[in-house]
Amino acid sequence: MVFTQRDFFEAFNNGERTAEMEKYGKEVIAKLDSKNEARRSKPSKTQLENQPIIAKILEILANKPMLASEIATALEISTPKASGICKQLSIEGKINSTKTKIKGKGQVLVHSLVTVAEEVDEEEVDEEEVDEDVIEL
Repeated sequence: MVFTQRDFFEAFNNGERTAEMEKYGKEVIAKLDSKNEARRSKPSKTQLENQPIIAKILEILANKPMLASEIATALEISTPKASGICKQLSIEGKINSTKTKIKGKGQVLVHSLVTVAEEVDEEEVDEEEVDEDVIEL
């Protein structure tokens, strides 16, 4: 039996469950997964537009730590855009975002480039190595 989406949903709503329905449902889910995977693997329009900005932010932060507002001013973009990109870079582990108190501004996020030493510190340590270190102490 060949199902249309309408036939499938009507049968489902009527409480029917057949082998054909299960097969059709699995095929539809596989198609949806395939479309979603193709969409996920391709960068969005905004992501493509942000790539040059990201490169400039990383270049600027290589010189000194900065606030999002300072980055925004330097790149002539909005502060929310600079802040959003910095948040994403922080999630990706490319920059550090540290809360700091600044007199007259209160608590702010200072963004800095991740150094090679910090990348090494963040690597996962094998539990067996940790146990051996504890035994040796």
